[in-house]
Amino acid sequence: MYHKQKVLGLILGEGLITKTLINNCKKKKIKTFIIAIENHYNSKYGKPDLILNYNKIGNIFKFLKAQDISQVIFLGKIKKKKLFKIRPDFITLLYLAKLLFDYNKGDSKIIDKIARIFIKKKINIIDPRELLKDNLCDKTYNYLYKENKTITLTKIKEYFRLAKEFGKKDLGQSVIVVDNHILLSENEKGTDYLIKRFTRVKVSEPAFLVKVSKPEQNLKIDLPTIGPTTILNIINSGLNGLIVENKKTLVENPGLTFKLIKDNNLLYYAI
Repeated sequence: MYHKQKVLGLILGEGLITKTLINNCKKKKIKTFIIAIENHYNSKYGKPDLILNYNKIGNIFKFLKAQDISQVIFLGKIKKKKLFKIRPDFITLLYLAKLLFDYNKGDSKIIDKIARIFIKKKINIIDPRELLKDNLCDKTYNYLYKENKTITLTKIKEYFRLAKEFGKKDLGQSVIVVDNHILLSENEKGTDYLIKRFTRVKVSEPAFLVKVSKPEQNLKIDLPTIGPTTILNIINSGLNGLIVENKKTLVENPGLTFKLIKDNNLLYYAI
């Protein structure tokens, strides 16, 4: 849990959800220090106190110490650079060496190692859900599955199970399921690209996006996220809806997101 009397470091990447976090901190009068990852964070959401280049990201601890920051929140998408494209300074190179063995493996392993480095530095990683309670997918709209009439509750639970099984491979959070089998799965290009790939496939049965956390996923750093863009992509692709994980999925702009789901008669179900 965050300490309100201490400065809260916000390490931010892409996504509208970062703006919501900043606004919620202001409402709660939490003093923040915004660290923006260069070419990822949108500065229109809040002026960053520090812009950190990927090649110099290892210097983050120096800046945290200078500001006496002992608690941080990670939020927003940060695209992992190909190893050969990184031109690290000396400090970043030292930390990169600690991650080298797992760098090209699944994200869960490298995120777990990053978390351990922060813990070793005595920096507490705060779960962003503490400050984004109104932006969590929950069961409020689960009744929509009855109106959708394209899938049974038994199948929803089976599709959820299939997605969790896929998650054990640590390759991605999302799959597209058709007729009790995984048709397409997410790769390093993300969920939006997965949905785009579906537009090239012809299927006669109802198809659903299932987005869940991976079994070994560190939810303090890497929470599955949906939003209006996700739903618009689903609509344009011809998918019949989505299945998510209850209280473990963030939603950007919930009002617009669920309006799009209801207006287009899409399945929504949180397990």
